[in-house]
Amino acid sequence: MLLANNIRSSLTIILSHKIRTLLTLLGLIIGVLAVVSIFSAVDGVKVAISTSVGNMGWDNSFTITTKSGDSDKDYNRWWVRKQTKREAKPVNLNDFNTLKNELDVEHIYAMVSTTLHNSKYGRWTQVKATNIDYFDFKNYKILEGRNFNNLDERKEANVCLIGSNFWESNLNSDPNIIGTKLTLGQHRYTVIGVVGDIKGEVNEFDFNQWQRRWDLRSIFIPLSTGVKYYSTNQEVQEIYVKSENANSFIYNKNRARQLLLINHDMTESFEFAAESEEILKFTQQLNDMLNKWNTILMAIASVSLFVGGIGLFSTLLISINERMNEIGIRKSIGASEFDIFSLLLSEAIILTLIGSLVGISLAKIAVVLISTAMKVPLVLPFNGVLVGLGFALLIGIISGLYPAYKAAKVNPIEAVYYFD
Repeated sequence: MLLANNIRSSLTIILSHKIRTLLTLLGLIIGVLAVVSIFSAVDGVKVAISTSVGNMGWDNSFTITTKSGDSDKDYNRWWVRKQTKREAKPVNLNDFNTLKNELDVEHIYAMVSTTLHNSKYGRWTQVKATNIDYFDFKNYKILEGRNFNNLDERKEANVCLIGSNFWESNLNSDPNIIGTKLTLGQHRYTVIGVVGDIKGEVNEFDFNQWQRRWDLRSIFIPLSTGVKYYSTNQEVQEIYVKSENANSFIYNKNRARQLLLINHDMTESFEFAAESEEILKFTQQLNDMLNKWNTILMAIASVSLFVGGIGLFSTLLISINERMNEIGIRKSIGASEFDIFSLLLSEAIILTLIGSLVGISLAKIAVVLISTAMKVPLVLPFNGVLVGLGFALLIGIISGLYPAYKAAKVNPIEAVYYFD
């Protein structure tokens, strides 16, 4: 009952002094807006970076390539080097097929790429030979026609997929492109599809934009066809393996090493590049840096809340003098010191809540504007709202404690005759 009366009385006082209330709330609104917006922006950047890294496929993944020759200390010994030169085999199509059949992975693809001269479609055109998993992993979609199938792979078919940028810039988005012939180097390919980007909008924090643009200017052919035309001894340039989680990543890496050693007569003529380990270190360092900046920016933004708290403190002190008669009458008819204390403190808390809610609403609008301007999908995180609301309430309570205590200690006789 006391709480309900305090809320009604506080709202009546707040609404009866609209200009003063607005000026008091302004500092609180700006403070909450700054805190929540900065928290949301930093949190959004973290999410965008994490998503971008995930789209690149660097998490829980490794790449297998032919050993360069100087990748470890033992290989530099002359007898090991001599044996390796005699017996070593490059990573090849058979290795890829073995790993594809034996490993339980999320994605696995091999790549053979070359750049061919073609005066009709520009000076240079990149041709990439790969398998279906490459397009699924990169989140590309088929805009026109179809994707490769098992028959294309088995027959080493002269078919190709063209990137959407190549289609637009060199073929003027010809709607009848499917089934036409493209001559690249010494070979002719039948176009069976157009590859496009599945993402609806560009993310400014997407580290993979350059590769996606390059891919969509390229032409893709089946892996078996590329190995047949553009490699020696069925060599592939790299095999990429992406596991579903950290546990399967360790298992797949060890299992892949065993299978490759069997295929290569126990000669370790291959090497692993675990991008996920390096990227994990990179993202951890980046998150640490963002956390430090978040702390610094939050401290700067909190100054606005302190200023708002000082304004609230001043307003409550001024209102005590204006309400001396009211306080005196309340005490003379039986109100205790606690009743007066809770009334003034309730007013401070209600003012803070109103300012916080308005500040959070404006922060939501600010986050949408920042997201549109930066082309980053930002959201208003629940923990950011809690931080802003909690900090504002703390400032409001601290600002209201002394004025409420001072009002509670007023002598009722002096208060009644304060203006006489």
